[in-house]
Amino acid sequence: MPADPLKPRVDFKVASAVFGDPILTIDCVAKREGARVARVELSNAIRLPDQFLLIAMSIQVRHRCEVIERAEDFVRVQFITE
Repeated sequence: MPADPLKPRVDFKVASAVFGDPILTIDCVAKREGARVARVELSNAIRLPDQFLLIAMSIQVRHRCEVIERAEDFVRVQFITE
């Protein structure tokens, strides 16, 4: 079921995936799955590159991410430490 950023499911928060040059932003919902992993849901996960910046202020997430699992309507990402 595709994510609806206007009505996130329990424990999911409204977020944005930011990437590219020029900068592109895709609205999504995100849920932390531990200190270094999150699940990001959106209507078409194929639009996301393998690395992007995930911003979800309500759960204090602003991390560069790398996709570790990809499906039709979600990606699981690991936060990249610099």
